Amino acid sequence: MLAVLTSVAILYFIFLFLLRKGWKMALRQRDVLRTIDPQTVTVVIAARNEASNMASILGDLERQSVQNFQVIVVDDHSDDDTMVIARRFSENTTYDLEVVSLESTSGKKGAITAGVHRARGEIIVTTDADCRVGPHWIESMTASFEPHVKLVSGGVRLGPAISVTAQLQAAEFASLIGVGASTIGLGHPVMCNGANMAFRRDAFLEVGGYSGNDHIASGDDVFLLQKIHHRYPGSVVFCPYPDAVVETSAVPWRQFVNQRIRWGAKWKYATSFFTRAMALFVGCVHLSWILLVPTLVGTGTVVEPVILLFIKALLEMVYLRKVHRFTGVKWRWQIFFLLQIIYSAYIVVVGGLANFKTPAWKGRKIGRAVVEIHS
Repeated sequence: MLAVLTSVAILYFIFLFLLRKGWKMALRQRDVLRTIDPQTVTVVIAARNEASNMASILGDLERQSVQNFQVIVVDDHSDDDTMVIARRFSENTTYDLEVVSLESTSGKKGAITAGVHRARGEIIVTTDADCRVGPHWIESMTASFEPHVKLVSGGVRLGPAISVTAQLQAAEFASLIGVGASTIGLGHPVMCNGANMAFRRDAFLEVGGYSGNDHIASGDDVFLLQKIHHRYPGSVVFCPYPDAVVETSAVPWRQFVNQRIRWGAKWKYATSFFTRAMALFVGCVHLSWILLVPTLVGTGTVVEPVILLFIKALLEMVYLRKVHRFTGVKWRWQIFFLLQIIYSAYIVVVGGLANFKTPAWKGRKIGRAVVEIHS
């Protein structure tokens, strides 16, 4: 068993080395920032029951360093005052704000698709209604659009993280952002986050948008990324500018778990062999830690597993501190060590539940056979 654990650990250490290399490659900044005409940019915000957040995100867009861009808020059948607030805001904005409602469609994919079809801009920038963006967000995200680039993934952080639960979520979320950026840097994009993403409108239309995976509850970001990467290899980049990082809030623990289950459920639908192989590899690594380390310790083999766990923690710390620094998430040693204890069990449990559980989202029970029909 020690030989098996050692082999798994070595493979994982190589994996961490590659992630660190990919992170460095993803954050290569251009010597000269590209300047995109704001009139060719459309921000699409899909919203459902976001009355408490709508004024904040629309206010953030008022304070952008660029002018004359378009904003489209697509309401996904909200039963609160989301539409009322958005329309009231549209009466006095420095940018062109259009508020539309989904009628025959539902879901975030349908909302984004509707926004893309109504957009005048050739570059679509997406965020969520519960996010906050800085004044240089649009400028920074669009600066990465070199001629060959079709999609730009941006950083996202959870904050402010005050409670222990929020701090755990912020640290876990930072690791996901790091892995997404690193795999983009390595040329094998695995994930991004729709809370901060930009893509060329014509690329979205050419790959058919979400057709082929619109029956999957989650994945408005990942599946589009993979389709564009498959059609245009090398056209996906990570935005290397900290000014592009957006902030969203931690959620109650039950909602957080349901969110991760939804995210986990989409991996089996991935068309990329690299994506599916990496998900399986990571799951097997954490399962190995859970099964083999206690067994070895129970038989009196203590030193070797402890050394391997120490090296694992050291390599993860070196990598994750760079991600925290970039995204603006405060590094907390106590949270890092707590995650070292519980993270493997968390991965195995959530990964298992993702294959069976159908969590609710914003008042909707998400079924596995639900199909979102696009306009």
